[in-house]
Amino acid sequence: MGMSTAAELTNVNLQPRDIDEALEALEEAASQLRARDDPRAVFPDVYALITRRVRAAIEGREGPTFAEPTWMSCLAGRFAEYYFETLMPSLREQPPAVTAWRIAHDVTVRRTPM
Repeated sequence: MGMSTAAELTNVNLQPRDIDEALEALEEAASQLRARDDPRAVFPDVYALITRRVRAAIEGREGPTFAEPTWMSCLAGRFAEYYFETLMPSLREQPPAVTAWRIAHDVTVRRTPM
């Protein structure tokens, strides 16, 4: 589960195993970030939107869209986990290991364009 310091997320599953856990974690992270007026909330908001659409495709009314829906569900969990691996250092005011995410978080927190 998430860390308990004020600068971090609380009660967020940072290692979701499937699409349902991923969606719940992304929505909770976005909610907590929005409550702090943290502009980084945009990223889990967008990921949650994408995750909801992937879940709808997995659950398709006319059958699953994907040949391997279980694998896609697990992939969505891993994708969210990878995102949290970049977010958590940023919340601790440490640079994420991935340069693109470091730039994205820095620019977003400064609220200025590059």
